[in-house]
Amino acid sequence: LRNLFYSNDENLIIRISLIEIYKDNVYDLLSVSKTKCVIQNYQVKDLTKLVIKDMTSMALIQNGILLRKVGKTSMNEESSRSHLVLTIYLENIKNLQRSKFNIIDLAGPEKAGADYKNSSSSKTALEEGSFINNSLMDLRLLIQRLAAKVNASYTNCLTKILKDSLGGNSYSLLIACINCKNVCFSQTLETLKFANMVKSIKNNL
Repeated sequence: LRNLFYSNDENLIIRISLIEIYKDNVYDLLSVSKTKCVIQNYQVKDLTKLVIKDMTSMALIQNGILLRKVGKTSMNEESSRSHLVLTIYLENIKNLQRSKFNIIDLAGPEKAGADYKNSSSSKTALEEGSFINNSLMDLRLLIQRLAAKVNASYTNCLTKILKDSLGGNSYSLLIACINCKNVCFSQTLETLKFANMVKSIKNNL
């Protein structure tokens, strides 16, 4: 990103958008109103896209991230309660070439049980966890079908937004955050299985 922002190419225009997916609803974190957005034809309608000129504009991203919904758990003081999507749009006005980068921070799966004594005991947190788990399960099923090269359906906000990033004309990179403690073994194993599944997707480059 630093190299992009310090580019001397006067023909290059850089824009960014920042959204969160909370309870399968999309919210524009760069909008003044912070209202709920609508997805139309796999695109977020009327999404705020700010022109970025230098690294000082990174403050816009940081301010938007601070608006992301978080909650306290026994394992994390600021546990993400939503998925975050930062998109960087590049446009060369000379040759009309366009490209974009989707940078996604997925909320981790929730386990509401006796072994996890945290805020998941509250009704709100349990509901948030349910939406997180359902969206991740839909994403997992989508990736399974893409890897198997069978018809795939984009059923929720997360998968619809990622449609052109999974199996489309793009490169995909996944960074898996894991914990080596024994208590996290099952979650770590599932995360690694998911990461390996993503590697099986063949994009149309």
